[in-house]
Amino acid sequence: MEQGALETRILEQILLALEEEKAQLENKLETDLEESERQEVEIRIGEIQADLEIHKIRLPKPSSQAEIEVRRSERHRQPTEKMREFKQIAITSKENKFMSTYVNSLGPNSKNAPKQN
Repeated sequence: MEQGALETRILEQILLALEEEKAQLENKLETDLEESERQEVEIRIGEIQADLEIHKIRLPKPSSQAEIEVRRSERHRQPTEKMREFKQIAITSKENKFMSTYVNSLGPNSKNAPKQN
C-alpha cells in the first residue's frame, strides 16, 4: 500500500475515534455532573474539537472531476499565414516521399512491377 493512502487511512481512523469520544462526553454532559467534572468534560470536548479541526485540514480532499479536466479555449483558432505555409510544405514533402518510395518504385520498368501476361 502506498504511503499516502496509509496516512489517509490512519487519519480517518483518528477522526472516527475522536468523534466517538466526543459523542460519549456529550452524552455524559447531559447527565447530572458535579461542577468540576462538568468543566473537565467541557475542556476535553474543546480539545477534541480542536484536534478534529487539525486532522480534517491534514486529510487530503478528494479531487473533483472538474479539477482534473483540462480547460479548453472556446474560441475557434485560425492558423497564421506562416503556419499554413509550413503545414503545406510538410504535406508536400510527405507526398513526395510517398511517391518516391511506393509509386515510383512500382513503375513499368522496375523489378517490383507486376508482370503482365
